Amino acid sequence: MFRNSKNVIFDILDKITDTVFLSLVFLLFSIPFFTIGASMTALYYTVNKVQRHSRGYMWQEFTGAFRRNFRQATLTWLLFLAVFAVLGGDLYYVLKVMPSSPAAAFLNVLFIVLLVLLVTLCGYVFPYTARFQDTIRVTIKNCALIALLNLPATLLLLLLLAGSGLLIWLFFPLAIIVPAGSAYFQGEILEKVFRKYMSDEDREKEDIADL
Repeated sequence: MFRNSKNVIFDILDKITDTVFLSLVFLLFSIPFFTIGASMTALYYTVNKVQRHSRGYMWQEFTGAFRRNFRQATLTWLLFLAVFAVLGGDLYYVLKVMPSSPAAAFLNVLFIVLLVLLVTLCGYVFPYTARFQDTIRVTIKNCALIALLNLPATLLLLLLLAGSGLLIWLFFPLAIIVPAGSAYFQGEILEKVFRKYMSDEDREKEDIADL
């Protein structure tokens, strides 16, 4: 029993070390800022393949996924960033410039809801990009439909993203562990959802690879 307890402790320490390493790699590759989309895609791919299924090596899988998805993930991120900027600017304008009125209150709520929906969509789009090959337009459309058709999973995902952001906001040093940790639990939510939309052949291939 003592030996088993030691193994459990070593396994936990190993998981923590891997999580910190992947989080730091994610932060490093996100430094240019415009590469954040590619970094999120590579992080999800690596966590899902290496941490969840023990296949491959973290650095090789991360850098490989980063290169493969760089163009599409970066263009998608820049698109989302532009929409975030527009909605954020509109919200700021309403809060600071428009007088207090029912119309202003309605617009405040509308822009906040749209921002929340956009964050949620981001939570689907980059993992989807890591898992499937589609155009940006098809990816966004499919993710919007999947989010609507799987509302319980979508709500869990939103809570996870909000909680992760809050932890880093409250105590920034947690940034060395939260990104990869969040991606792990993101996979726990999304992989069950994604499997519904995979062909029987693809599901069988993945099941064999995980043996």
